[in-house]
Amino acid sequence: MELFIIGGIIVALMVYVSTKIKKNAAEAYDREVVVTDRFRLVKPEGFLHPLRDDSIFEAYSKDFGEGELRNVWRANAEITIVHDRSVNELVEETKASSSEVISERSESGDFSAIFIETEISVDDAEKRQFTKILRGRNDGEIYVFKAFVLSEHLAEFRERIIEMLESLTLEKS
Repeated sequence: MELFIIGGIIVALMVYVSTKIKKNAAEAYDREVVVTDRFRLVKPEGFLHPLRDDSIFEAYSKDFGEGELRNVWRANAEITIVHDRSVNELVEETKASSSEVISERSESGDFSAIFIETEISVDDAEKRQFTKILRGRNDGEIYVFKAFVLSEHLAEFRERIIEMLESLTLEKS
């Protein structure tokens, strides 16, 4: 009898722990504001932002493509810092690596930004690329935000990518 009681307690504890883990895992995909000493942005619902030492920022969707694209995220985003090229060079590289430039616009403010939306092909996958290029606070420092969406899932992710793109701001000091 005592064995059944101990077994019941262990099973109840396992169910409780499992429920907590599942809840925390689901919350990782919730909308959140990511703030660092360098930048601030909104990570929309449906994206995971893993914390890694070798990355300034990255996020990717919960789901993958289908068929041959089953190992490719439906959407992912990254921020890199570039020191060895100018804003104009980065804009030209972005355009040159695309099959079509959908739109391009500039924005001025505390940090001037250039937004470019392009169509690209990577490993036989057609993707929409959203790019935001920002001149950083330090001389020669340029922040490049890139988000990629599998073209067949563009309607599902477009608004969330735009929210992330437009929310990206650099910290002033």
